[in-house]
Amino acid sequence: MIELSVSLASNGAAKLAGYEQMLRFGYTKNRGVYRLAVTASGEWEGLAIRCFWHVPDVKDPPSSLVADGYVDVPASVTAQPGNGCITFEGSDGTKTVTSADLRYRVAANSGTEDGTEPEPGTPAWQAFVDTVHTDATAAEQAKTDAQTAAQQAGASAQEAGQALSDTITAKEDALKAIGDKQTAATKVVDTARDEALQQVEASTKAAQTAASEAATSAGNASQIAQEAAGSLQELKDGIAAGDFKGEPGNDGKSPVVTVTDIENGHRVSITDKDGTKTIDVLNGQTGKTGATPVLTIGTVSSGDKPSADITGTPENPVLNLRLQPGPQGPAVALDTTLTHEGEAADAKATGDAISAVKVRQNILVGTETGNPIAVDDAFSAPLCGLTVYGKSTQVRTTGAQLISLNDSYGVVTVNGVTKTPIGISAWKLEGISKEDAIIYPYSSLTFLGLSKGDYVFSVFGTSKAKARYTIIGKGSSGYIQTGHSQKISIQEDVKLTFNYKIENGVESNGILMIMLNSGSTSLPWEPYTRGEPSPSPDYPQEIESAGDGGSVVVTLSDGNGKTQTLTLPTPTGLPGIPVTSGGNYTDQNGQQWVCDEVDLERGMKVQRVNAVDLSTCRVTAITKFTVAKRLSIRLPLYGRDYKTEALCNKLPFIVSFDKDTPHFYVDKTNVQIFIPIDAKTPEEGEYILFYALATPIETPLTPDEIAAYKALVAYGPDTVVRASDGAGIKLDYQRDVNIAIKKLEDAVASMT
Repeated sequence: MIELSVSLASNGAAKLAGYEQMLRFGYTKNRGVYRLAVTASGEWEGLAIRCFWHVPDVKDPPSSLVADGYVDVPASVTAQPGNGCITFEGSDGTKTVTSADLRYRVAANSGTEDGTEPEPGTPAWQAFVDTVHTDATAAEQAKTDAQTAAQQAGASAQEAGQALSDTITAKEDALKAIGDKQTAATKVVDTARDEALQQVEASTKAAQTAASEAATSAGNASQIAQEAAGSLQELKDGIAAGDFKGEPGNDGKSPVVTVTDIENGHRVSITDKDGTKTIDVLNGQTGKTGATPVLTIGTVSSGDKPSADITGTPENPVLNLRLQPGPQGPAVALDTTLTHEGEAADAKATGDAISAVKVRQNILVGTETGNPIAVDDAFSAPLCGLTVYGKSTQVRTTGAQLISLNDSYGVVTVNGVTKTPIGISAWKLEGISKEDAIIYPYSSLTFLGLSKGDYVFSVFGTSKAKARYTIIGKGSSGYIQTGHSQKISIQEDVKLTFNYKIENGVESNGILMIMLNSGSTSLPWEPYTRGEPSPSPDYPQEIESAGDGGSVVVTLSDGNGKTQTLTLPTPTGLPGIPVTSGGNYTDQNGQQWVCDEVDLERGMKVQRVNAVDLSTCRVTAITKFTVAKRLSIRLPLYGRDYKTEALCNKLPFIVSFDKDTPHFYVDKTNVQIFIPIDAKTPEEGEYILFYALATPIETPLTPDEIAAYKALVAYGPDTVVRASDGAGIKLDYQRDVNIAIKKLEDAVASMT
């Protein structure tokens, strides 16, 4: 089922996702295909919401309830072509809110009738019946709750009353939802409705009875409580008035206690109304001095049983315990990187870190970015910082290339020169020509037909070969050297061919690429894409990232043969998207990138770019145009505005939400995918999108990776740093103070 998102907001606004202004329900006689996902906010929150359908040219169908945020589009709405509208109403029994009209369209078709059109299905009415049964169940539960409440006296009576109110409300809502339907289908619904209503009525009466009983019980309890309170007050008043005093007793006599000394003790005398009694308390005898026990604890060998005994004398006993040693405890994890929480720091690593800080006090730190990086003022010391940045590239074309045929001969060698095709209109040449080597890349010389007009033939690459064009039948031709071009004016339809020549003794090693474009200005070389921009559904262009091979290798050298290497594992590559602003890396050409990075000084890998197969994503809306259809897909994007850059393997990035050609663009929350009108929803592996994450993901590096980084030492004074696969680099290094001062002195001298 296709879900279309609708948002109900303050002031009665009813909005669609993205830039949509109208719901589109496909073609006439669709049934059970569309449903609305309704999001309510503001004054709509907590209200029961109904959809009122206003269809063209026929009587409006009954309204539909929005259940759990969803409502199916009735068959009666899609039964007629044309433009209609939907009005939403929300109510809680006291407050009612209505929306503005939300337009929809059902496109016309020629129909599928064979003379006996069946009645449309009624999924919405079945939903109403289910709602009534649900209300009946709720009423039964209210009855049970009321009966229980009756046993709890006064407070429970209030709960029973609320249950009664809820039951009556459920009944009214169910009656309102059912409505009046004059078709054959309503007979079934009416029967189910009547049965449900009977249940509601029975439950309501039971709830009322229970509530009455609860109220009666509460009244009885209240009366008993009042009587008890009166009795209690009567008791209090009697006590205060002295009504409960007993007869006066005899006068008492307080006892007197005296203590006197006697021989070897004391005598205690107690005199009361009955006379005097005495008790003698004698002193005890001093006992013998006790012995101080001696405790010894030893061990037994592994496998022996523990034992204990007592030696010595009764006056000086000795307790001997022999215990078996316990197993060795687990090793304590030590953090050698000083970056992990919950682990003890390694003493040596801590000392080394403190020493490094002391060493780096009062030093000059230089920072350079790019790839490669070359500095001539480095001090031979460990690096102060090293960050490796990702990069993703993709071939993009404008459709200007007119040469469209592949090399039909493949790899051949002519007069010592070997030719290898590397794509359409591009070759790799190797070897030194023994004599003039003329190579024809095609089996047919008349390969390209041109209509009259102006054209430019250009040669690109690094090879020293010369490319020759020939206009068949006109005797017009010329050899063009690499890096040059020739304007060709054609007055009538002709055919054109070409070949290339490596002169005797010339080393041809390098790449040769040819380009033919219309107009009078030479355009940059690009592969042939049928006169249309690429990437496109017909001419996909794969996205290649640094580290796609599983690693990025960083090399430090002194320029004279000394090298150090650092290999960074990149199991998912190290991607990066070129952007106009908001990037975390700027290369030596001034281009900004949002890209993954490996910060070795911090010990973190930071993921900022995600690659996603669009077949795994949920399509939230579909809009059809003449040539293309737009699919809205929500992703956790780092979206700044509707011009947010991204990369796709089969679609060009074009900032337009209504352009009727295959393309895509990204706004703050959604990716808008425009695919051919007859194309299926993205299938597995078909459309791959690289986009910037809304929240970067940080992952700690391994201790081995950090240790390998800390082992790197800059060469003094010359250090060159390179990264494989075109990855970017930021280098922080310790500058040689003497060299830095000398550069400053030279700069001052040049100014004076």
